Amino acid sequence: DITNIAILLLRVARKIEKLGVLMDAEEMDIDRRVESVLQSLKSSGVSVGEVEELCSQTREVTLPDLERTLYIAVSGDFSYNFKTHMLEDHAITLLMLEGKLNEESLKQIAVASEIVDRRELIKHIDSSMLENVAKAFNHIACLLNGVI
Repeated sequence: DITNIAILLLRVARKIEKLGVLMDAEEMDIDRRVESVLQSLKSSGVSVGEVEELCSQTREVTLPDLERTLYIAVSGDFSYNFKTHMLEDHAITLLMLEGKLNEESLKQIAVASEIVDRRELIKHIDSSMLENVAKAFNHIACLLNGVI
């Protein structure tokens, strides 16, 4: 579980002041996904302080006992009527912004991974215009801005 890995890193690595976590929303909305991470932290004995919305899909969480900050970015484009939401949703958005895909091709799919393979994401990003990448993957840019 990604939350357990984050807790381990935050407790053990003294030099880590900020940690970013990128997670798929799956069947949850953004707030429920973030809340599930916060509950995992709390059940592991980590006190959770303020939660601030940095961007629509990115949260900054203070962890006062650890004197660290956790950034959580939730992947999924909820404008699509997919069964689950994931990083691949953003690749669909990118391909649509680039004119390489249209809404008609989305009508028969349940999840974005039916069209875009996660292993192909970098190839799509590399071949796209930077402003379209920034729009499609805004939550990751926001996450990186917080962590850096």
